[in-house]
Amino acid sequence: DRFTATVAAPAAGSSARTWASRVALFLAGLLVAAAAAWLSRGLWTPRPLENQPRVLAVGNAAPFGSIAAALAQARPGDTVEVEGGEYREQVRMKDGVTLRSKVPLEAILRAAPMSAGPAVVAEGVHGARLEGFSILAEAQMLHSAGIVLTDSDVAVENNQVAGTGVGIEVHGTANPVIGGNAIHDCTAEGILILGPSAPWVWHNSIQRNKGAELAARDGARPALAGNVFEKNAIELPPEISM
Repeated sequence: DRFTATVAAPAAGSSARTWASRVALFLAGLLVAAAAAWLSRGLWTPRPLENQPRVLAVGNAAPFGSIAAALAQARPGDTVEVEGGEYREQVRMKDGVTLRSKVPLEAILRAAPMSAGPAVVAEGVHGARLEGFSILAEAQMLHSAGIVLTDSDVAVENNQVAGTGVGIEVHGTANPVIGGNAIHDCTAEGILILGPSAPWVWHNSIQRNKGAELAARDGARPALAGNVFEKNAIELPPEISM
C-alpha cells in the first residue's frame, strides 16, 4: 500500500482554459490568413474579361468593315488586325492600340475619297504601333504624305510607303521609333523631321525619292542606325551654296 500513490485529477478549470487558448490561437491564425489573402488579392484575382486585351479583325468577312470602325471600339492594349485588301480611308492612330496588317504588306492604305491628306495620322498619341501596311498613292490622287506623326511616341515598323509626297513626316517634341520600313519613289523627302524631336530611325530602306532621303530641320536630332539610302535627291545644308 505504501507504494500506491494517489494521482490527483486535473482541475476542471485548467482543462477548460487549455481548450479555450487553443481555439483562440486557431481563430487568430484564420484572421491572419484572411488578412494576408485580402492584401494580396490583386496577385491572384483574374482581371475581368472586359479588361483583357482583344484582337479586333477588319476585312470583308470580319466583324469590322473599316479600320476606323475598329479603332473607334479599341481600348489601350487592343490590336486591330487588318485582312489583305485596299482600304480607302484616313487612319487615325489611338493611344495604346496596335494596328497591323494580318499578312505583312497585303493590307493597302490609299487616300480617302476626295482627299489628298496623309493616309495615317497620329496626333498626341502614345504607346501605339503601326506595322506591316503598304501605303500607296495613285497618280490622280497624291497623298501630301504617307504617315504624319505630331507629338506622338509611337512605333512605325515594317511598312512600305511609295509614291506619296513625303514618306514619313514627324513634327513636335515626341520621339517615335521608325524602323524596318521601305520608303521609295516619293515626290518629296523620304523622312522629314521638323522640330526638337529625337526619333530613333533604324534599318529603313529609303530609295529613289525626289527629295532628300532624310531631312532634319528646326532642331531635330534623329538617331540613325543601319539605314540604306540610295538614289535620292541630295539636300545640302543651308550654309553650303552651289
